[in-house]
Amino acid sequence: MSRDVKDPDRAESGFMPGEYAAFAEFAEKNPGLDYYRLDWCCVHELNLFALRENVDFDAIGQMTDRLTEALPAIRRILAHPTMYLKVTEDILPVESVQVINNRTVDHAAVHSELWDNVTEDDRLIPRRLLTLRNQDDYAIYENVALTWLLTRIISYLRRHITLCRDLLYADRVLDMNVLERSNHLYHYLALGKIHTGYIRGFERYRDVTERCLGRLMYLYNTLVSRMGCPLVTACRLYIGRFSLHRSNLFRMHRDYHAVYDLCRLFSDLPADDLCPTDDPADREGYRVFCGALTLFAAGHFNFTADRETRFSLNAPDVRFTFGKWSLAVSTVRAGDADTGLLLSFDKDVGYRILLIPAFAADAETDDPAAALRRACPADEYVILTEEPGGDACRVSLSDIESFRRLQQHILRGMIKADRTYDTCPFCGHPMSAGTEPYPAGIVMSWVCPSCRTVITERECPETGARFMATEIDGPGRKSPAQTEDTVRKSAWVYERVAEGSMHYRNVTPVTAACDVICPHCGKVHV
Repeated sequence: MSRDVKDPDRAESGFMPGEYAAFAEFAEKNPGLDYYRLDWCCVHELNLFALRENVDFDAIGQMTDRLTEALPAIRRILAHPTMYLKVTEDILPVESVQVINNRTVDHAAVHSELWDNVTEDDRLIPRRLLTLRNQDDYAIYENVALTWLLTRIISYLRRHITLCRDLLYADRVLDMNVLERSNHLYHYLALGKIHTGYIRGFERYRDVTERCLGRLMYLYNTLVSRMGCPLVTACRLYIGRFSLHRSNLFRMHRDYHAVYDLCRLFSDLPADDLCPTDDPADREGYRVFCGALTLFAAGHFNFTADRETRFSLNAPDVRFTFGKWSLAVSTVRAGDADTGLLLSFDKDVGYRILLIPAFAADAETDDPAAALRRACPADEYVILTEEPGGDACRVSLSDIESFRRLQQHILRGMIKADRTYDTCPFCGHPMSAGTEPYPAGIVMSWVCPSCRTVITERECPETGARFMATEIDGPGRKSPAQTEDTVRKSAWVYERVAEGSMHYRNVTPVTAACDVICPHCGKVHV
């Protein structure tokens, strides 16, 4: 799965081939599960969160040493590349002519159709002249090799940056505060269950991971900032047909010789170190993983399932209940390849959310949900991908908080299916109406005295449309600016903290300061 470089803080998917295939194998071996058997398997047989233990930090360090050593040569080539100078002749209006020579005069003497006038003193006034046009041609073989190398290096860096970030972030999330009331009652129970797939004794690797991440980010930011230069732009079209051989320039030029050595190194590098392979077993396994994690998220969000219901993870069909709410999780298919998970909520009204796992190449299409939109009408369509982008929701085996993002969608479905708001969808305690008068833009408000969840009905002042939003009353929000230094040093981790600043209790997007963003106009209304 190769991607163009767009955002320095956006990293490649970090999974390895075969990681999701195990879920497809588990589903085949266990065709008749109930929810409680699945919950038991999540602790003993099936890991919903895992990070690789065989990370070769020595190999990563050696690779960053080689790249750092060759970086000055790459910089010099990009700043002053070797290129061909093309000289072409063209007939242009006189005002556009910049270079003339003897051939220009000879050409004008025999082409009277290009004259404008001849004066009385026999002077020729031309209308158009033959001119020389110089054009730099960057697309020589050695520059194409450099562009091919840069794309491979960036794929390698993005992949290993994701690995190091996931290791560090998972270690940070597992630093738990049991007395924190803002999290869900079953949050730490869920963390304890999926923690079984976590690397024991990670403290030994924390320092070396931070060092590797720092060096990888330095190389990544340095190279990405140069991917828009004229050389790369001109040569990008030719890298698909590139094959490596040793030219004279590679032999004699010191900087291009360093590029040749790196090209040989990356030609022999395993494909798994650059980008994940599109394995059909992993594709099917990712869908099974999303289904299992959805059921796990619902069961750890107050919902309980019928003990008599049996299902297959290949096509789950389970009904949950919580108070007056009911949640049906079912499978929707559109053809052989497109599969979605339909969450049907019911209380006072019905509300349907269709989760669409889009794995690898599926997420590259403009609308991976197109077929399922036609096959299954729903109120919301949510794309689940390994890598966040646009409106997609990140659900990954290496992201420990993936189940909380699914719980966030469950919370929104519960609120959308409610009309009375007499029971808190977060903890199940009775809610009371807020104290009037309400601030500007708020039509109605409900407050839970137990978990401090605030549900508000708001009106957009620009469009007049109404929408539901949630907040946390009083202390309980995590401000990203108040986190530790290691978080402030990484924009990626900062965004993760901002994402969880409401403990995934917001049903609309929020800013880093936890201000509600209007879903209709995209603005913050104070």
